[in-house]
Amino acid sequence: MNDEIRKLLTKFLGECWRNTEVFDSDFDKCNKCAGFFSAHRESNGQRTFTTWQDLGALKDKLVEKGEEGDFIRWVARQEYDLDIYPASVPEKIYQKVFDIFNAPRFCELVGEWWEEGSHE
Repeated sequence: MNDEIRKLLTKFLGECWRNTEVFDSDFDKCNKCAGFFSAHRESNGQRTFTTWQDLGALKDKLVEKGEEGDFIRWVARQEYDLDIYPASVPEKIYQKVFDIFNAPRFCELVGEWWEEGSHE
């Protein structure tokens, strides 16, 4: 992933793409939003979009904006060459798919799967 995509995702989340200056040994200051952040964060204070926290933030924003269905349809076309039409798949299905990316729910599902022996 390049910086242009990271900038786009940062803007999508409603966050500032930082233009930084060193404030002190522990904090840097953004010249755009005047916010302070840890000087020890990777990528000059920017999100790396490589962590579980980043995945969660993007998932939550998609849900907040009501875009999860469009996103899943896009992924189906891009990754699996499938056309999923809105009329053929109830919106609840998209919500259920996104529920899997909720950490407690995901862990619960793995536990249920393991308990049932579905993995064998």
